[in-house]
Amino acid sequence: EHEAFEYLKNANALVSKPIERLKIMNQPAIDFYRDFNVDLETEMLEISLCAQHNNGGLDIDLWWQSNLKGFFPVGEVAGTHGVYRPGGSALNSGQVGSNRAALYISKLCSNDTHDSEQFKKLSSKAVEEMNQLANDCLTSHSNLQEVFKETTNKMSSYGGIIRNQKDIEKTLEYIDNILSNFSSEIKIASLSELSWLYKIRDNLIAQKCYLTAYKDYIENKGGSRGSALYTDATGNKPYNYLPDEFTFRVDDQYLAEQVQTIQYIKNKCICNWRLVRAIPKNDDFFENTWRSYRENGNVF
Repeated sequence: EHEAFEYLKNANALVSKPIERLKIMNQPAIDFYRDFNVDLETEMLEISLCAQHNNGGLDIDLWWQSNLKGFFPVGEVAGTHGVYRPGGSALNSGQVGSNRAALYISKLCSNDTHDSEQFKKLSSKAVEEMNQLANDCLTSHSNLQEVFKETTNKMSSYGGIIRNQKDIEKTLEYIDNILSNFSSEIKIASLSELSWLYKIRDNLIAQKCYLTAYKDYIENKGGSRGSALYTDATGNKPYNYLPDEFTFRVDDQYLAEQVQTIQYIKNKCICNWRLVRAIPKNDDFFENTWRSYRENGNVF
């Protein structure tokens, strides 16, 4: 790709083999591994891989406010990081987001009232449902840890870096079955386990959303991009000695200008796609900006 070419060109590392590039760019790295009896010139480097970051999150507006009025997700919990965003600009996004959220709150939310009785009325149904769920799951034995381990292992295997449609659909069916029959599938032995009960329920809902999003992405002809490899029998396998699950096709950028959103409504996941917001062509002429700032703090 163009960015990779420019990076190697600027590093004077336009040579054919990765090891030769590394010699030019960072010989100490080769020496470091050789000190631990790993010769990068002759053997593969075994690594452990985990899904560390969440490049997606809650949908927000330009002031970082979610569709829940008064709730401002900032940082990795917000859907601002994108597929390719590097670490530095991700950190910058968090700083900008917190600043914009604070500006908006200070200008437009300072007069919002908080009626505790109204809150109790609105939340009472959810509280009753969670109390009933706890009572329904209470029995003489607990299987929380077993379910937690099994579901997280399945997500690591089929919802992590390497994904294929068959395993995604199978895992989605498995997760959906637990959620649909939660009180019969999940058991606690005492009320002291309530926090874990609700955590597992939250995990299962999140897992269902993620898996549904992956499935929808595949069905919309999405290919491998960013840090995700989607197995595709019509694609290519980099090396013959690799398992077939490494057969993939590079994404054709058909969805590059779109954002996938997902809503969890009445135990169902609803996926939609929208175009990315265009970068505005602002009039930053000083006098206009200063006048606007005096009028509304440039918060609107």
